[in-house]
Amino acid sequence: MTIPNSLKTQVGGSHYKKYRHQPLEFAEKHGLSPIIFCIFKYVCRYKDKQKPVEDLQKALHCINIFVECGKEKGILYNIDQLSDFITQFDKEHGKAIFDVLRLQGDKNKADEARTSINLLLQGVQ
Repeated sequence: MTIPNSLKTQVGGSHYKKYRHQPLEFAEKHGLSPIIFCIFKYVCRYKDKQKPVEDLQKALHCINIFVECGKEKGILYNIDQLSDFITQFDKEHGKAIFDVLRLQGDKNKADEARTSINLLLQGVQ
């Protein structure tokens, strides 16, 4: 796969450039809503930033916003692309990302996403 020129540059760090598939690229291909994308990017990058606890807390806060204000929307998964994206991360991290993606189509999955993120949070505190 050819990396678009615009994704070869990152302003303010390099935490996304290390991925085979960047979160923004994945989100565009699979139709993530804006609020789910926010949660998704916080969970993807939490290990790569200076404040991992803050990123995970932001993700949890955005889940609450989505549950109260967001609109459920189906997501167009290509299972091979999904698998390829998630395998960039360790098992626990990948599970949290997967749980966030499931949330877009079903707000009832919010507790599962929160639980997965809280497990990540326990690992960094």
